[in-house]
Amino acid sequence: MALSKESFLAGLDNSFHQYLGTKEQPIYLGLSGGVDSVALLHLLVEAGLGHRVKAIHIHHGLSQNADAWYRFCEALCQQYQVAFKGHKVELDTQKHSIEEAARIARYDIFASYLNKNAYLLLAHHAGDQAETLMFRLLRGTGGKGLAGMPAKRELGAGFLYRPLLSFDKTNLIQYVKQNGLTWVEDESNQDEAFSRNHIRHQIIPKLQAFEPQAECRIEQAAKRLAFDYQMLANLSRDKLSAWQAQDTSLKLDAIAALDQEQRVFWLRQYLELFSISLTQAQVLAVNESFFTEQGKQPCFEHKLARLMRFQNRLYVLPLQIPAQVSKISPNQELEREYDVYHFSLSTNLEFDENAFSLGNKPDTQVLVQKNGLSRKLKKWFNDEQVPVWWREHLPYLYYQDELVAIGDLWVKPDWQDFINLDWRPKALLTWPKA
Repeated sequence: MALSKESFLAGLDNSFHQYLGTKEQPIYLGLSGGVDSVALLHLLVEAGLGHRVKAIHIHHGLSQNADAWYRFCEALCQQYQVAFKGHKVELDTQKHSIEEAARIARYDIFASYLNKNAYLLLAHHAGDQAETLMFRLLRGTGGKGLAGMPAKRELGAGFLYRPLLSFDKTNLIQYVKQNGLTWVEDESNQDEAFSRNHIRHQIIPKLQAFEPQAECRIEQAAKRLAFDYQMLANLSRDKLSAWQAQDTSLKLDAIAALDQEQRVFWLRQYLELFSISLTQAQVLAVNESFFTEQGKQPCFEHKLARLMRFQNRLYVLPLQIPAQVSKISPNQELEREYDVYHFSLSTNLEFDENAFSLGNKPDTQVLVQKNGLSRKLKKWFNDEQVPVWWREHLPYLYYQDELVAIGDLWVKPDWQDFINLDWRPKALLTWPKA
């Protein structure tokens, strides 16, 4: 299908069409200066949407030509009377490859622009989709990976949308040439040391020699696979709901008797509810530790969350943060990351109100109970079924150096008659419920 203003507009997603009907809402565009994004910018301007377009250019600093690309994009937007914003970024290559670090920096900036339901457009086309599928196939991807890049997905408070996925590279080049457009070339796209470039220059052309419409056929297959995978995910949610506790944790007993492949499938589907995707090696590691090490407290750290087991249920928790300690006074309501705490005193005894604080969990502590018996803190945690992830974050109320209360779960006996406690844990850090 040839690319034109008419075919472009006809192929737009219904929800984006509706967005276009909301007057004056911005249309953000990722503009690299390459042929794809130049074509998309021109299409938007030709469609009479230039006054709503806000182009975003990311200067990664990886090429000696990066400054020239920045100037090109800025000048192009001035020519079209389109708003332009450029960002120079520093890449974190300590934890990520250069490609991944650049991608993270780029998408972080894109997300920062998107208010509720706003759209960011990227110019990925059918050739990019074909490369993505081939790349993932060679890495042994599963069903979700075979669905390729989604045409639309959530990003920040809005949406990322790829309106050119049904057009191949040849369509885009023909369009820019017919319209006399100029663009920049990223020399790194020729470096076949990068897997994607090797696929683009060596594998895709061989497929096209056999089937000229290979890129579009692969994109169509990806679209069908994406639909099938979404249907599978919807059906899986219905099944998973019967295996989840009130606190949304997964009851591991429900899948423990299944074979490994089935357990791995259900673990993947459960984690997808929290937008967590694991590699095959990672999900196998979760399966191994959470189903075999029954006497331990396994914890799997993901870049978005922690996975932990408690009472043989799998919990998805926020990443660990340091315990929050601070001064607190009677009748003061103190809000922290995971809870809200308040206490008051009903006594004629005099206390130094500046001597109260919420402190760290004591290293060693013996708690005296109402019945006069003593209990070591670790044993008390187990008695009260306090999950391990809450133990550092409980509100440990001290008067001077004396521990007088833990949340509203324990009070030192000689304080019980005159201290009133109000502790409200937030849902962000789960407190287990049956």
